[in-house]
Amino acid sequence: MLERIIRGLDRGASIAPIRGLGALAAALLRSRQKRRVVCHVFCATPKILESCPRQPGPIPATARANFPIGAPPSTTAREDAVTRIFRTLSLAALVLASALACRAGATHADSPAGTPVLLYHRFHPTQPGPLTVRTSNFEARLESLARGRHRVVRLHEIVARLRSGMPLDPMEVAITVDDGDPSVYSEMFPLILRYRVPVTLFICPAFISAGPKTLSWDRLAEMVRSGLVDVQAHSYDHPDLVQERRRRSPADYQSFLTRQLDQTRAVLAERLGKTVDLLAWPNGSHDPVLRRRAAQGGYVAAFGVDGRPARAGDDLFAIPRIAVLDP
Repeated sequence: MLERIIRGLDRGASIAPIRGLGALAAALLRSRQKRRVVCHVFCATPKILESCPRQPGPIPATARANFPIGAPPSTTAREDAVTRIFRTLSLAALVLASALACRAGATHADSPAGTPVLLYHRFHPTQPGPLTVRTSNFEARLESLARGRHRVVRLHEIVARLRSGMPLDPMEVAITVDDGDPSVYSEMFPLILRYRVPVTLFICPAFISAGPKTLSWDRLAEMVRSGLVDVQAHSYDHPDLVQERRRRSPADYQSFLTRQLDQTRAVLAERLGKTVDLLAWPNGSHDPVLRRRAAQGGYVAAFGVDGRPARAGDDLFAIPRIAVLDP
């Protein structure tokens, strides 16, 4: 129906406004390609309006059918009135149909942007590095998100939507920080307290309280108590889980995974008194075997580093993140 109407309009066919608009609106709401259809609607608008009578002359049968019984159909005043009515109805119907189609078409295909999950590692007041972002740039990012009316959401909210099949909102964003560098306490934590934004830290237990210059368990617990910081697993000591399989025997590799996946969850849960059910793959390295093993170990989702937003339909154990680096 829709394609027939559009082809007719392209050939300059005169379509009775009420009938043509009704069919067009119905086709819009049924169409699976609503974004393209909406473009057709606005391109077709002038041609549909041209089909409305502007000069005195015979009134289309569809127009006469809308007059009360016995009304004279041939006066110029009546024709002008019908023209104004038809033109108004045409524009109103097109705008309404387009709005409904856009609303009905808010699907994964229509919203390719998805929700960005940002990935940071370290922060420093003045000295950027390969994985280090200047503190001022991080603050500028928070200000930019606030000005753009983006909502910084908790990572579990995104996971819940992905698990339920709900679409993700491109006006939302999540912030994650890997490894547990001490700068998350000295540089990042004061800023998230100021801006009141939630952050998820993916932590390797082997890196915590490992020396005088490392992040301590006490400071990690302090951040968790703020209600803005969540702590989840990043393996025990950050090995490449895929590479390790190639150099270990099958039995040794299973023991290795028990430490990296299961023991990590247990240590973080005991130390911080919280549920640990999310995983960030160290080095972003994973494969189907590891994804299945993580699910069997009690994780509900895992994150990689793929440089794009998360979208509905993504593998729950390979959710992409976007690494943020200083220019």
